[in-house]
Amino acid sequence: EPGECFIVAAVAMDRPYLLSARAATEIRVLHIPSERMRALIQSNHEFSISVVEVLSEHWRQLVGQITDLKLKSSAQRLGAYLLTLSKSNSANEVRLPSERQLVAARLGMTPESLSRAFARLRPLGVIGRGQSVQIKDAKRLRTFCEGRDGS
Repeated sequence: EPGECFIVAAVAMDRPYLLSARAATEIRVLHIPSERMRALIQSNHEFSISVVEVLSEHWRQLVGQITDLKLKSSAQRLGAYLLTLSKSNSANEVRLPSERQLVAARLGMTPESLSRAFARLRPLGVIGRGQSVQIKDAKRLRTFCEGRDGS
């Protein structure tokens, strides 16, 4: 997303980055040399606080992803992801921000599992066609994703 930071922990600790990344859309990247960034962390209190906030948010996201991978089905993970793309609790249409293969990878599943997850969500009013997804009942989908529907 615009304004996102990546590899901050690796730069701060002067360690190799353990993952790879791929841009799903056209992007612009601001490169701050690692030596300069570490110098800013040491010398600028406000910058240091911002780095701590970025790292804290990334940590929370990772813990959430690990929790979802361990405790939620692929259909629940897909439903929750679709709800994050949706801006309301009413019926609406969302657009997947990238090709389905990348969405599947982001959610920790194969493209085939993603297709099965979409099929599992169909009775809940989720209809996917390409990158366009219609959510007919966001409240019902949210209940399913939270595991409160008996499924």
